[in-house]
Amino acid sequence: MSISSPTTPTSNSFKIMDIPSYVARSTVGRFILTFLALHTAHFMTVAVYSNYCLDISFFGYFANMINGHGPVCHALMMIAYHAQHNIYSILGTAAVGVGITWLTENMFSEPKTK
Repeated sequence: MSISSPTTPTSNSFKIMDIPSYVARSTVGRFILTFLALHTAHFMTVAVYSNYCLDISFFGYFANMINGHGPVCHALMMIAYHAQHNIYSILGTAAVGVGITWLTENMFSEPKTK
């Protein structure tokens, strides 16, 4: 009789409530959670910015010169900008990491015998 950890998916005592902690501890899970958090921050700040800081009309063009450059609108735009920048950064970093891993596994692995 073997004893298995309750946090492994192959265990008989694996519970649905263990899934979030299992995902948060895996590399792919952390990547997905980070991407979703950054995307949510970007989406929400752009939605709030467009609702409260933009007036898409002829009069709004002139009104935005006065009230569209306030500190709150600027902070919302900076949060959206940096969230989007970080999304591109993690995607690029992940691509480079996968490429380096693939290269090192192919270059330094044992030759397969037939």
